Amino acid sequence: MEDYFKLGHMSLVNESLGSEVKFILPHRCVLKSSSLTTKVRVVFDGSCKSTNNISLNDVLMVGPIIQPDIFNTLLRFRKHQIAFTADIEKMYRQIKLHPSDRQFQHILWREDKSKSVQEYELNTVTYGLGPSSFLATRCLKQLAIENSKDFPEASHVIENNFYMDDLISGTDSVEDAIYLIKHFINILDSAKFPLRKWTSNRTEIFENLNLDLSSSEFMIKDGSSTKTLGVFWFSLEDVFSYSANKLSIKTYTKRSILSIISQVFDPLGLIAPVTITAKILLQKLGSLKVDWDDVLPDYYVKSFLNYCEINKLKISRCLIINNAIDLELHCFTDASTSAYGAVIYILSRNNIGYKVSLACAKSKVAPLKTITLPRLELMAALLGAQLASRLLESLNLSFDKIMFWCDSTITLTWIKREPSTLKTFVANRISQIQSLTMDNEWRYVPSSENPADFVSRGVQPSEISS
Repeated sequence: MEDYFKLGHMSLVNESLGSEVKFILPHRCVLKSSSLTTKVRVVFDGSCKSTNNISLNDVLMVGPIIQPDIFNTLLRFRKHQIAFTADIEKMYRQIKLHPSDRQFQHILWREDKSKSVQEYELNTVTYGLGPSSFLATRCLKQLAIENSKDFPEASHVIENNFYMDDLISGTDSVEDAIYLIKHFINILDSAKFPLRKWTSNRTEIFENLNLDLSSSEFMIKDGSSTKTLGVFWFSLEDVFSYSANKLSIKTYTKRSILSIISQVFDPLGLIAPVTITAKILLQKLGSLKVDWDDVLPDYYVKSFLNYCEINKLKISRCLIINNAIDLELHCFTDASTSAYGAVIYILSRNNIGYKVSLACAKSKVAPLKTITLPRLELMAALLGAQLASRLLESLNLSFDKIMFWCDSTITLTWIKREPSTLKTFVANRISQIQSLTMDNEWRYVPSSENPADFVSRGVQPSEISS
């Protein structure tokens, strides 16, 4: 709170000049020990009801989403040979609020119990209010618009490669990276948006920029990782990693298992064969007639402990081989009585060799209501078509070949037919598949050679790592 006051982000209210119409925001501290910068944050509760039973968030317009989602941002992050990340320091608090609106951002505060409570006014965009994220991202977008003529490349990245205050970007050469970063820093500094916590898989970028890597503003250390939109990235190894901390569990119950499983964030589905086992486990636990805090049978505990071995998994960030001259996309789909899913690989070639990379995957548990296996295979095919469509839109790459693979001959026969000749359930999904895949070819793959089989039935982390 002293930091707020010193930086001018809040000021003492002159009661004699105060407005009769105002809103007092409740606030509290949130401790985040894993943060490298701000261990304690102030959170304001804009949803707290006032004396007339209306909260500030009830009367504020939230605003639209104007930035790409996490899936798109992370996928684009993976297509670069050289990757770098950073974030904007105190992004919300760098944006001043119009003086006429500050009366709705009053707080009560005292430094210690011996002093009287005083009323303060928050002068900047504030955490905890509905439109805050839109206001911040709209300022960033405006900054990109205003610099688009002088710095088109950097402006394009600012507009498309930020997720809130996180810059997630990259290039295919050191020279391009240095050029972009110089302009990022200049453009954002002009609006008092200083970038910090720089990370990259190539440290020479920052050395050429004459930036001190030993500074706390950098996060490049051997064996260290940083969270990139919720996913752990070991920058020097250039791999993604995952973590499930079971050390805090004393007894294994539905509640404790759910709390650990919920810790794992995998927006691209890179460990979908493992996470689907957790989803299936949760579905089984839901059908058990036990309370949330009852101790679970050993069978379920063993399955959960196997799942926790995801800490050993590491997946390469970069999707495409350097200087690629040929790109292919291959989407595999499969289903079982427990789950169904799809997985996409990218094959890239250059003059020396080739590289096959797991791009993304998605899995879903089968409904509790019994559905025939051919229909589940059909649902997997639709999931694959939707996932491929989303990937193509995100990466904006030109593929020389796009192929879809399925081990169900019934599904492949349905896809070739006119939807109007099929029953409603099948017809609706076939119509969507044909619309999404258009002229791309669907082919048969034997079940023993279908990688989507792992996504539909689940595997242990040890099977993947080996």
